[in-house]
Amino acid sequence: FADYRKFMDRGNVIDLAVAVVIGAAFTSIVTSLVNDIITPIIALASGKNLEENFIILRRSNNETIPGEHYTTRAQAQASGAVTWNWGNFIQTVINFFIVSACVFLIVKFYQMSRNVKTEVTEKKCDYCLKTIPLNCVRCPECTTWLDFDACAKVASLERSAATAVPVTTTPFVDYPAPAGDFQSTQASLGRF
Repeated sequence: FADYRKFMDRGNVIDLAVAVVIGAAFTSIVTSLVNDIITPIIALASGKNLEENFIILRRSNNETIPGEHYTTRAQAQASGAVTWNWGNFIQTVINFFIVSACVFLIVKFYQMSRNVKTEVTEKKCDYCLKTIPLNCVRCPECTTWLDFDACAKVASLERSAATAVPVTTTPFVDYPAPAGDFQSTQASLGRF
């Protein structure tokens, strides 16, 4: 039961269930919009409902009246004629675009109402296009400097380190003499 509860608490399952229920209700609204509002307007232009536009590809062999004219798809298919229902296809495409536009508007409205700003923690390197942490000064992938101020600081430090006067230490002779002949060791090193 604990695993099931953890699964349900993730949120994705609840969101999906709500989406299915709302989608089913939304489908009936969009179907009514198309059938009751948009289709009659299109029917005014074409003279009949859009989905009733068809072409007879082959007439049936048992026609009672030769060359009979069918006014609906149902009449043509009932008599055994083979029809190409181009009006129904166009109506289905129109339905799809109306549904997708409505879903798009609902999602946009939902996103605007939430107004949630996410914190950006990563960026892309301008040169290798790899994802790197936001506060990187140098790309770990291609080693390109991303912050030119930091690059200038490092270059300045490197220049000052190269030109700095080395710190002198006390001469070697001040240290205790090693075991052995001190004079010959110093002479071989060129100190005497």
